[in-house]
Amino acid sequence: MEPLNFCRQIKKAYAELSTREYVKKELPKMPLDELLGGLAVAVKFTLPSDGRIIEDPKLKGISDIIELRLPYESIALEFVLSGKEIKKIVVYAVEIKSTLMVCVWAGANDLWAPLGIGVVPKINFMRHNSDGSIEFAFRRIAVTEEKYKKDMDLLTGCAADTLLNFLNALACSNVKAEKLPTRKLSKTLGALPFDEYHVLTIDRPAGTGNGHAGGSHRSPREHLRRGHIRRLPTGSKIWVNAAVINAGAGGKIRKQYAMG
Repeated sequence: MEPLNFCRQIKKAYAELSTREYVKKELPKMPLDELLGGLAVAVKFTLPSDGRIIEDPKLKGISDIIELRLPYESIALEFVLSGKEIKKIVVYAVEIKSTLMVCVWAGANDLWAPLGIGVVPKINFMRHNSDGSIEFAFRRIAVTEEKYKKDMDLLTGCAADTLLNFLNALACSNVKAEKLPTRKLSKTLGALPFDEYHVLTIDRPAGTGNGHAGGSHRSPREHLRRGHIRRLPTGSKIWVNAAVINAGAGGKIRKQYAMG
């Protein structure tokens, strides 16, 4: 996976006075300088398409923790949205007292804008409903102008969901942050330096993945097991990738799943 360098694009865009004037006029409630300064020092991660690392809608990795914490004081998560007019997304998050402040930046072509700011409490950040669904305690504290409200609602909600999915993945003991090689700066005069990026990698437990992976009297036929979080006897949690169980037994499977 290659660095997306979206934060660098944002810095370049806002080095031009016209961009700053546009935001001051169109998005007057956004604390632009503070947000730009935050992006500059945040630890940056490149995420897969749509920001999904693992498919675990019930967030089992963090559902039983007392306090939600970032791996660093502030982070920036970069990813591309598929099938959307606005494709470039940066989710900026920072710990501020008892909350995580979250801001989503959206980019299209060379234009970038912070669409909204919200907070997630570190404690009591999610609620389990009787129907099995989950609600996040995400509250917006700064909004754009009314004409941008639809995009802001969509993307700030996406930001909170992406952040929690990211922290849920990190709760697994076999998920690690790995540095990507830093791109060398060109000799062009005045060129901005490239940021250092990380990706999350999963150490696959023995006996999982494609091929034979055990099986029992309850599952003699070949079938697909979707990715899931497994709690070990020690209390730690690991992510188990999707796998083919009993490969070749009892005929071939035909059903297709979206692999996480």
